[in-house]
Amino acid sequence: MQAAATPALQAQQAKADYTTPMEQQQWYKDELARRAKIDQRNQDAHDALQAEADKRKPITTLMRLAPAASDAAKTVQAATSTPDYMSPQLIHPQRLTDRMAYKPLDSNYLLNQVVNQGNRASQDIYNTSGGNRAIAQAGLLASNATTQKNIGDAIMNADETNYQRLAKVKAFNQELDKYNITNDLSAQKENAAERDKA
Repeated sequence: MQAAATPALQAQQAKADYTTPMEQQQWYKDELARRAKIDQRNQDAHDALQAEADKRKPITTLMRLAPAASDAAKTVQAATSTPDYMSPQLIHPQRLTDRMAYKPLDSNYLLNQVVNQGNRASQDIYNTSGGNRAIAQAGLLASNATTQKNIGDAIMNADETNYQRLAKVKAFNQELDKYNITNDLSAQKENAAERDKA
């Protein structure tokens, strides 16, 4: 009794039926396509078996994950929960913010006033000289000297006034800052003591 031919032998015999190179090339293409179909069928069968096995996995897998999930839930609860103690009554001191602004005296305004007074005095001297040039010249020299002295005095007085104003503003604002700092330090000490009691 003659044994049945194997797939490989059948393929070899089929290849022998193609005599020309073109026919043999076509046979190779057909053989590759046939083997690809066989491989695909085998893969589909394997995937089906694997899917069936996944469906039948015991529930113990989920049970093994339960402790980890429980620990994670406890961690989240501990992180988001608030402690059971009363919040201390903290002191928030009121800060003083009414600072004094420096407003200097306008020295240019004073100089203009002095110069205008000097010009009016010079004009009065010229008008009352009676046309005497010597008298007018002597009066104008004295008036100009007085005007120059008044200009210098006005500048000195303006500088002294502005210096005093600036010193007063600095002293007031320094006392204000000192008051706020003292209150803040006192409040921080009392708040720290209240936190220690809580």
